[in-house]
Amino acid sequence: MLINRIIKEEKLGKFKEDFGFLIDIINQSNGELDLSIRDNYFNLYYNGHNLSKIDFASNSSYRISIHRKYYEGSKANESVLFQEKEPIGKNEYYTIKLTSSELPSFFSSLNLKNLQSKIREVNHSEELSFEQSIISQYNNRKVEFIIDRQVTSQGLKGGRIDLLALKQKENSIYEFEVFEVKIGNNPDLKGAVAQQLKDYQEYILRNFKDFKFCYEKHYEQKKYLGLFSIPDYDRIKIEQPVSGRVIIGGYNEIAKKYIDNLEEQGIIVQTFNY
Repeated sequence: MLINRIIKEEKLGKFKEDFGFLIDIINQSNGELDLSIRDNYFNLYYNGHNLSKIDFASNSSYRISIHRKYYEGSKANESVLFQEKEPIGKNEYYTIKLTSSELPSFFSSLNLKNLQSKIREVNHSEELSFEQSIISQYNNRKVEFIIDRQVTSQGLKGGRIDLLALKQKENSIYEFEVFEVKIGNNPDLKGAVAQQLKDYQEYILRNFKDFKFCYEKHYEQKKYLGLFSIPDYDRIKIEQPVSGRVIIGGYNEIAKKYIDNLEEQGIIVQTFNY
C-alpha cells in the first residue's frame, strides 16, 4: 500500500472508549481542534499545528508526543502528570507513556488551552490557520467535505497535499478533490502551485486502487469514532475522476494577477476573505 492512514481494527474500539472525552472536546471546539488518522496513530491539530501525536503502546497504554517548544514554559508543563512522568528520548519531542485512566487529566480542557496558548505564542502560521478555517467551513457537509490534511505518500517525493476532499457524485458515492491552500501573497501562486496540483491529481489517479481502499476505510473509522455526523452514511464508495482546485485566502489585490493566470491555465480557483 502506497498510502495507509488507517488504524488496526482491534485497536479502534479501545481508542474510542479511552478517548471519547477528547472527541467530545474536539467536536465542541468550533473547528479549532482536529483529530487526524495516520498509519496506526493519530495527530491532534490545533489551528493547523500538530499539538500532539497519540500512539499505541504496550499494556493498553499510549505514547503521547508533544514538541518541546509547545510544552516548555507553558502552564501545561506545570501539571502533575508532566512532573511525574519521565520523558522518553531526548529529541525535539517530549514523549510520555500514559494509561487510559491518566488520559482525561492530561488532555483536560485546561491543559489543552495552555498548550494552545503556547502554540499561538511560538509558532503561529497564517497559512496553517487559514487551512484549519477551510476544514471548519467544510465540516459536517454532505455534498463536499475534507477527509484528510497534510497527505504524504511514498511516491510524492516529499510533496504534501494540503487538503484532500471528497465530493459527492450521488448518494454514498464520492470522488476525490485535491485542495492546494495558499495565502494570497504566497509567491508559489506565480506558477508552481498549478503544476503541483496537476501532479497530485495524476499521482492519485495512477495509484487510485490504494487511495480508494485507504480512504473508504478512513471514512468508516472517522464515522465510527464520531468525528463527524454528516454525511450520515456509515460507509461510502469512492470512484474516479480526481478533480482539484486552488484555495486562496486574503491579500486580494496581490492575489488578483495570480488568480487570472491560474484561471487561464484552466485551474479552478476559490477565494476567501481571511
